[in-house]
Amino acid sequence: MTRPDPSAVPSAAPVAPMPIVVATDAASASSPPVSAAETRRGFILVALGVMVFVPDALVMRLVDIDAFAMAVCRGVFGGLVMTLGCVIAYGRALPAAIRALGPWGIALAGLEAASTVLFCLSIAWTSVANAMLAFAATPMLAALIARVALGERIPAQTAAAIAATVAGLGLVAFGTWTEGGLGFAGLAAGLLSALTIALFFVLLRVLKANSAAPVIGPGWLLGAVIALPFATFEPMTAGQWIGAFATGGVILPLAITLVAWGSRSLPAAETSMMTLLEVVAGPILVWAVIGEFPGAWTLAGGAVVLAALTLHSLWRLRGGAGRAAAAAA
Repeated sequence: MTRPDPSAVPSAAPVAPMPIVVATDAASASSPPVSAAETRRGFILVALGVMVFVPDALVMRLVDIDAFAMAVCRGVFGGLVMTLGCVIAYGRALPAAIRALGPWGIALAGLEAASTVLFCLSIAWTSVANAMLAFAATPMLAALIARVALGERIPAQTAAAIAATVAGLGLVAFGTWTEGGLGFAGLAAGLLSALTIALFFVLLRVLKANSAAPVIGPGWLLGAVIALPFATFEPMTAGQWIGAFATGGVILPLAITLVAWGSRSLPAAETSMMTLLEVVAGPILVWAVIGEFPGAWTLAGGAVVLAALTLHSLWRLRGGAGRAAAAAA
């Protein structure tokens, strides 16, 4: 999940919903060229990851359990599956990979835990569209944090995208506030979730870590521990248990893994545009299946946010193509 100058994150650093990726100029310039076959494979993997992730919010809605209980289920199921995957992938090298992150690995796991819980609260406390739009602000928040913490320059195009994102989310916030405090609380939880992941990305940038995958599973398990004291577990049907396992143990780790693999051989801006499809398709699917209308203010604000992020990604992609042409010359 690659970001700062708008945001830098190693491709193997996954997050709660689908990551939105924007590479730095430095990262793009230093990335080794990939073949056309590798690019096609990356495109297919990222596309599959997005398609796997699209029904995630709908499944969470259909399971219909307490928000903290959902965080526990996603944390336990996803954490165990992700940890098992790392044990298989790293083998005996896993302890060394964890030690390589140093004490900051604990902070990374903590940020992942917080994001997992906050995302579940956001989905439960506001519309799916609001929750997804809030999380879409992650790369812009990472850019701001990188500017303050690392002194990284924010290009004019990125500054404009940040301003447009703030304006769009302001429209969403106005709509949810007028509709009631609960919706606003969910939007705030979504923004806090995005903030924790933005901090996660910037910390990875500081550590110059190639992958945080070894601490993702433990981070999700930690999120389950944090949510457990607040969770209300009513008797769950077999269908609810299956749905809870599907969202936490199948959709979450599978989609993140596919996007992480695919983004290694795909331009970051192109990955970013593809993952934006989830922000659009997820709420539309929820609207079509269970009739959850996002609201006029959310539609207006969402159009502004998505336009800003799409134009910014196109600018990054064009810049990457220009650098590649210059290098070839």
